[in-house]
Amino acid sequence: MFGEKDDVGLTDDERSELEARAQTKVVMVPGAGHMTLTSHPTLVAEILLEALASVH
Repeated sequence: MFGEKDDVGLTDDERSELEARAQTKVVMVPGAGHMTLTSHPTLVAEILLEALASVH
């Protein structure tokens, strides 16, 4: 999970590697910066709950 406006990002190679893995999903949070957890806590919680629910 990355904030759309985060200064710490992924290289194209890193993103490609993550997206190539079936068990990994890269999520960009619109309007968020580096502290996505504190700026968008409800959205982060929803994304985490969705991810946990998909684990078998």
